[in-house]
Amino acid sequence: MINIVTILGTRRPGNFTGKALALVQEELKNISEINHHAIDPGSLQLAFPGEESSSADAEFLRETVSNASGIIMATPEYHGSFSSMLKLIIENLGFPSVLAGKPVALLGVAGGPGIIIIYIR
Repeated sequence: MINIVTILGTRRPGNFTGKALALVQEELKNISEINHHAIDPGSLQLAFPGEESSSADAEFLRETVSNASGIIMATPEYHGSFSSMLKLIIENLGFPSVLAGKPVALLGVAGGPGIIIIYIR
């Protein structure tokens, strides 16, 4: 069984990134060989860089990502970079990071007047 973890990189209510990630999650549900787990940062209390990150939420995050076969991170695009929420999540994955050696896809969502651009790297 392939274990895929999707991580939403924003807490903003009603965001387009969450809507784009929901499409990916629906497709994952249709593949019988994939076990999917979604992480929503709105339900997590994570430490800022330089603070102790041994909270239960940080441990849950590290364990879930550590057990994943692959990760899909979704983030709003801000002037060519990703969200501070996603950066905080990455900080709480430890050092060395539990992402080491895992395939990671970045789903970036950019919006403007009348346009939404979705790209995957």
